[in-house]
Amino acid sequence: MKNERQRKEGALTRCYARLGGFALGVGLLVSACGKEPAESFAGGDPAAPILPGAGLAATVESRADLSGVVSGTTFPANTTKVFFVTGYSGTAAPTNWSSPYIPNVAVNSGAGSALSFVTPQYYPANTDKVYFYAYSPAATYGAGSSSAAPTASWTLTGKQDVMWAKVDKGIAKNPVRASQEQPSFAFTHKLKQVTFKVKKDASFEDGIKLTSLKIIGAKTSARLNLATGALTCSGSGDLTAFASTAGQTITATATAAGTAVMFEPGTSFKVRAVAGGVTYADVAVTLSGTDAGTAGTSYEITLTFKRKEIAATASVASWTDGGRASNSKDAYPYVVNGNTIVLHDISGQADLDSYPTHEPWTRTPVHKETSATDNISTFNTYSQVFEVASGVASAASNWTVAVSDCASYAQGSDVAGEWRLPTIRELVLIFAKKSELTSVDLSSSGSYWSATNYSASHTWRVSSTGTTGYTLSSSSYRVLCVRDLWMR
Repeated sequence: MKNERQRKEGALTRCYARLGGFALGVGLLVSACGKEPAESFAGGDPAAPILPGAGLAATVESRADLSGVVSGTTFPANTTKVFFVTGYSGTAAPTNWSSPYIPNVAVNSGAGSALSFVTPQYYPANTDKVYFYAYSPAATYGAGSSSAAPTASWTLTGKQDVMWAKVDKGIAKNPVRASQEQPSFAFTHKLKQVTFKVKKDASFEDGIKLTSLKIIGAKTSARLNLATGALTCSGSGDLTAFASTAGQTITATATAAGTAVMFEPGTSFKVRAVAGGVTYADVAVTLSGTDAGTAGTSYEITLTFKRKEIAATASVASWTDGGRASNSKDAYPYVVNGNTIVLHDISGQADLDSYPTHEPWTRTPVHKETSATDNISTFNTYSQVFEVASGVASAASNWTVAVSDCASYAQGSDVAGEWRLPTIRELVLIFAKKSELTSVDLSSSGSYWSATNYSASHTWRVSSTGTTGYTLSSSSYRVLCVRDLWMR
């Protein structure tokens, strides 16, 4: 129950600075392709390949007390589908969008972050030019029509770094191979970014822990026009910046809380905090100053907990290129708060071939696999962000009971119905990260049930040493529950 000392207000200082775009130069790697069948070139010239091979950099414009350049990074090496390209051929920029020359083809990153199309692309054998439109990360692609440009759509979770670029001057095959021009994409951010720090003043009690921090009422759907780069946001939901049942102690020193959140441009939003078991009234944050709240800006918000209020201040922070932030991890999967596993970097990028992910579940769909690493069912996948229960339930008399145990499981003040039995892939990952899950009790020996069946009568399980196997579903094994956090 809220009391007087826990009411809050939001106040925000002026912010200055606007972030520039990602500059991506796509170079030429010429190779002989004479052994490939002619039909694989789809009207292109095999002597004129389009093979991206370049880096990524970011700069910040100097404004007010900001100066200098913020160094950027390359796209992560050895990563699939770092961005996607749609291209049109002709003698002029397209007005009819129904027949792309390059139909939404992904670009991969190899060793040294060298870029290449998943399927090789070639300039037209005739004198037609190619006009390029690109976006990142992976999205639901909407094909163009005779009058409407193609689109890319996302459900915004706060973790995607939505970017767009185009090269629409038109580039044609050069008969002099060494002089072949290639598109130079300049990716720009289409969202703004905020990171949070929390601290207390002298009037606030010691030992109070922050357990939740969310942006309230944010737009959770986005649609990008690939021709213009216009992003349309809609819907309403909450975006989680920080969630931990163990909590983070609020001290007199401003300390980073959670991960960066990227969402629709705009000068105002609301933040809801839960600390010491109390849900604080929403803090209104209003960004002001030159270019406040525009796409490509990054703000560091400091929430100061006082006896009667939470005061919010802000400064402009360096954009975390490619998902690198001071309180995040470059490599994934990684563990945060001692109990939560994250399967993407902070830009929302991940290798979906190695780590296929699913939408938030409150109950794992019934499915079966003949191998623990298979995904024939399409359900043997990972949550993008999932919490592991702090304790292990006693052994269930059979697999059906194990499923029921997680459905009724509650932890602390949680409401039952949020927890589920993990897939075999999720369970294997949990034990691979055992040493990092410091807020989880995995000391019990024996085997643990997964939600993945092997057959009508057998189910996959994992031993406390991480070894997989399947056994009769009527057997008795331990139960470890998980819950999805990334859309909470």
